[in-house]
Amino acid sequence: MHRKRKRIRKKMVAKMDISYPIFVDAKQTPAWHQFKVKAIPAMYLLNAGSQLVAQWTGKIDYEEVETEVLRRFKKKAPS
Repeated sequence: MHRKRKRIRKKMVAKMDISYPIFVDAKQTPAWHQFKVKAIPAMYLLNAGSQLVAQWTGKIDYEEVETEVLRRFKKKAPS
């Protein structure tokens, strides 16, 4: 069954010309459960140590996400 799903995903990605990585969470305890997702869509920003540093749910304002990412990069930039 997993092979069939994988073929379907590959066809969809090729058809839609998706250039970004696609990840499938097939673990015993899925990430949405571990992060206690209450709404979809949900987006999480993790730092280099895999710690959750920001999150957005519902309709996501991508400008706000970009601002937060840039703010965090500036914190790490050498003075």
